[in-house]
Amino acid sequence: MLSEYKQKTHCMMAKEPQVVVKYTDSKFTTPEPVGEVVEAFCGNYKPPGSDRAFGMDAAFVKSFNPYMGEIWPISTADDSTLTFDGTTVVIKRNKLTGNTYGVLTSDNFFIKVRSPFQHTHYLFKNCFGVRSINKDKPFFSKGESGSAVYVKGKNNILMPLGIAFACHPDGATCVCRIDKIIQAFNVSIYQVEDEEDMETEEYS
Repeated sequence: MLSEYKQKTHCMMAKEPQVVVKYTDSKFTTPEPVGEVVEAFCGNYKPPGSDRAFGMDAAFVKSFNPYMGEIWPISTADDSTLTFDGTTVVIKRNKLTGNTYGVLTSDNFFIKVRSPFQHTHYLFKNCFGVRSINKDKPFFSKGESGSAVYVKGKNNILMPLGIAFACHPDGATCVCRIDKIIQAFNVSIYQVEDEEDMETEEYS
């Protein structure tokens, strides 16, 4: 955890503020700061009492412009309803690139990701694996790391499944589990009143 590294005297980089900026595809626009990272984890998280570790690449950001409207709790995907035979449809939502649809293929997906800062690789274990429904449209593309992935629940309401963060050379997308992120960071997730309609539309 980032908070643990901040307590170590030799980890000065972790003590420096990590500011997050709003994405822009323009080379002539100065990115707008939107918040500061307050907690982060990159690696494999092993829940207390579990014999499995789960790949996780996630961060929590304190917004410089906090949302002050109404919020309400939202439930995460129910593991007991998930199948990995290509019948469980999932949706990736990204405000810039739009919605894409895929199917769950695995709950023990492994992927090796090269570090952009060091000549080393990280191995993420026991993630969700997803493949695109549309062969002509990838489920996940470069630059979309951090996109939310949902599964359809009762009454067609979308339930958070995880965060897409890497793509395997064979085209499969690696998704870290939102339930493990919540457990590791000891937080709850909420929906806000001005968020996109959380009901699903038909996929194509």
